[in-house]
Amino acid sequence: MGKDNNAIPPSDILKRGTGGGGGAYDANANFSTAQFKYTDRMRPALPSKEEIAQGVARSKANAKETKNFITSNAVENILAVPKREDEGVDWLKKPHFGEVPPYLQKIKQEISDEYEYIKSMQEQADQGPSGMKLMAEDDRNGLITQLKQKWDAVNKTYQQTSVLSLASLDTIGKVKRKEMYEAQLAQIEKDIEKLSKTHVYVAES
Repeated sequence: MGKDNNAIPPSDILKRGTGGGGGAYDANANFSTAQFKYTDRMRPALPSKEEIAQGVARSKANAKETKNFITSNAVENILAVPKREDEGVDWLKKPHFGEVPPYLQKIKQEISDEYEYIKSMQEQADQGPSGMKLMAEDDRNGLITQLKQKWDAVNKTYQQTSVLSLASLDTIGKVKRKEMYEAQLAQIEKDIEKLSKTHVYVAES
């Protein structure tokens, strides 16, 4: 079966140490019957007594020449130049020391401008509108007294007429008189309310 590759015929019994390691059979090949050894896995030989003695002598010689690091470090530190410490910041010599910061100056200016605006508004309120003047306190109180007296007179007349009850309002004239008295009383009350304010302005004569 398959291709003939000159393999060893199965009828030939191989003897120990005569095999070719598989593959094609070569009758002319020279096979070594010596035992194979792994030379790369052998441990190195132990040193002799003479080599051990020489190694100990070299170790003692090197130990005598070992550097004394404690003494060496002490000498280096004594001879070294001391480091200069950083001088602290002199805040007194900084620029703009003792001056008000710019943001505080801005806030202060804004507050000052607001006070000036409020003050100007108050002055305008005290002066009153253009073409108007502040009414004197005596005149204001006198007008209030006169209006109250007028209100009492109108109200007395209103109470004495027969227009209070709905049953008596049988003519158009009575209805109009009732509306007239009520309108007069309401207007007098509005005038008294206006004059009751602290500042009352009137047109300049």
